[in-house]
Amino acid sequence: MEKRRTAGRRLLFWGAVTLMALSGYEFWIRLDVIWWAIEGLWRLSRETALPFARALSFYDPSMFYLVGFLGTVMLYALAAILLRNRALASYPLLLGAAAIGLTGGFRFGMFNFSLLNWVAGAKLVPLTAIAAGCACNIAQYHVGRSRGRKGWNDVYEQTGATGGGPRGDDVRARVRDRRRSKRRQEMGA
Repeated sequence: MEKRRTAGRRLLFWGAVTLMALSGYEFWIRLDVIWWAIEGLWRLSRETALPFARALSFYDPSMFYLVGFLGTVMLYALAAILLRNRALASYPLLLGAAAIGLTGGFRFGMFNFSLLNWVAGAKLVPLTAIAAGCACNIAQYHVGRSRGRKGWNDVYEQTGATGGGPRGDDVRARVRDRRRSKRRQEMGA
């Protein structure tokens, strides 16, 4: 029962850690390439006396979009790690996984499954694990709430079982009787 209760959290955690590792790897590679390009522009502006802002205008700004997207994905994975134990946080995490999957899939080629672009496509697997973990957390939350509203006594009275606990005995009554007997012994002694 305990494994079933924590299955969504574990899926969320490992999916988020994997997503952060893949995104961090690609972020580092892309950031390194952008750093080389900016360093080349800096040398160009120094040697030709061209202002740096003017030299920067020669580059297409779309080269920075992927780095921004990967940074956002890493922040999302960090939020998923931090919020994995909160069932109601699964709703925005589920929407975030869908948004990242669709944005990355259509804009940055995550749906393009090729050998050259394997890192981008591989990010769909942890996103799917995060979405499945969120769905498990949401389902477990609603099952727990419905059981909490009914209570064990109502369930067992409807089925005809004796007692109010899951094993057929009233645990609360036994604990209450044990506490009363301890008080009696303390007062009598």
